[in-house]
Amino acid sequence: MIVKKFHIQRFEYAKKEKGYPNQDKVCFIFSKSEDVFFEYPFDIQVQGPHYRSSKIMDNSPMLEQADIDERLKQSENTPEVEYKPKPKTTARRIKKHNLTPRDKLVSVYTEKFKHKKFNDFSKITELEKQVEQGQEAETVLTNYFNSLDN
Repeated sequence: MIVKKFHIQRFEYAKKEKGYPNQDKVCFIFSKSEDVFFEYPFDIQVQGPHYRSSKIMDNSPMLEQADIDERLKQSENTPEVEYKPKPKTTARRIKKHNLTPRDKLVSVYTEKFKHKKFNDFSKITELEKQVEQGQEAETVLTNYFNSLDN
């Protein structure tokens, strides 16, 4: 881990005359900085600035010079990657729901047979089995309500 250690002199609010767009931010003014090489003591990946106290950094195990040289050499040989932006799509994704046989029966019933009364709920499992075997839910319900009328 290579860290830039800043010796903070003071904090001050960001001033527009110094080129900061937001005056609400606080900046630190440092007197000097130095590179520090040590093993990061936290079990997370570092992909951006992390601010830690000097006590934590000073108590962390330092790297040997051979290890530092090896890591710096590895960083020189990183492959170049060409990043291409993903094309923007305006179409929204539609989730595909795998409907259960009961869901299929309910949706057909509410669409086409709402005016019919369903009295014998013990027949539902038989109707579900017919839909599971590949029959259309509309056909199953049509046959069921026709048998009730006869």
